Amino acid sequence: LQRKTTRRASSGSASKARRFTFEMNCAYKTDGFRNTFSTALRDRMPWTDASTGATVYVDPFPCCVLSNFLSDDTLLSQLEDELKAETFHQKSNDLYKFWQSDDLRECRGAAISGLRDFLVSDLRDWMQDMTGISLTEQVDATCSKYSSTDTLLCHDDELEGRRIAFIFYLVPGWTESDGGLVLLKPI
Repeated sequence: LQRKTTRRASSGSASKARRFTFEMNCAYKTDGFRNTFSTALRDRMPWTDASTGATVYVDPFPCCVLSNFLSDDTLLSQLEDELKAETFHQKSNDLYKFWQSDDLRECRGAAISGLRDFLVSDLRDWMQDMTGISLTEQVDATCSKYSSTDTLLCHDDELEGRRIAFIFYLVPGWTESDGGLVLLKPI
């Protein structure tokens, strides 16, 4: 999932008391989009939606990019601030080196809680409908941050019980000159 680069200043401590509700961009909820997107995913057909830019890739494995997936990206500024305030632990082995938060279910920020609620209800249900994959109630979510020398090498994302893996980028205005590369290839 990718977001727009629009940002709004955090409203400070007053925002911590309010409840954040993340919602899917209405374009991804229309019957026309849902039917065509679901068919492309299930039948493993490459596809791009002209209005949303959503793209289904089939090689080296089925995956998709859903740009501007949320209806209101101004909530992401508060989410980003809360995530930056979390404690991160360095993870390092022969495949990766980066920093990771605790599971987001342990975090108490209003925006983090709102995102977690969205993941375990609306997004989980939508993903199940779109893919036809039966999903359990369990949704694991963490935040990772990468510094200039951090890496994440080729891996398969297969863990016991995992049916769908997703990445939600909070990197506004990322360009090729910033470095980094997501390379999807068969293992």
